[in-house]
Amino acid sequence: RDGIFTVGITVGLAWEIPVDLRNTVLDTGRSLHDEHRRDLHRKIKRFMDQQGHNGSDCVQRAICEANKIHHGKKLKFIQAILYAVFKLDSNEEDEASGCEEN
Repeated sequence: RDGIFTVGITVGLAWEIPVDLRNTVLDTGRSLHDEHRRDLHRKIKRFMDQQGHNGSDCVQRAICEANKIHHGKKLKFIQAILYAVFKLDSNEEDEASGCEEN
C-alpha cells in the first residue's frame, strides 16, 4: 500500500550523504553550496518524474516563485526551507532565464 512512508523512504534513498567533500569541490567558480543545490534540483526532478509529474517544469516553477519573493519578507518555516533550496544567487541567472517577468 502506497502512503506517506513509502514516499518518505523513496526520498530518503534518493539523497545520499556525501562521504568525501574534497571530491565534490570543482574548479568552476561556484561554491560548494551552489553545487549541492544544483544536485538537489536534479534529484527533485528525478523524483517528480518517478511520481508521474514533469520534474523539470516543477523545479523551474519553484525556482521562479522563489526568486519573486522579496529578501526581507518574513517566511514561515517550510517556506524558508523551500526559499533556501530554490532561491538562486546572482551568478546563477541562467537557471532563472525561463521565468516570466511581471
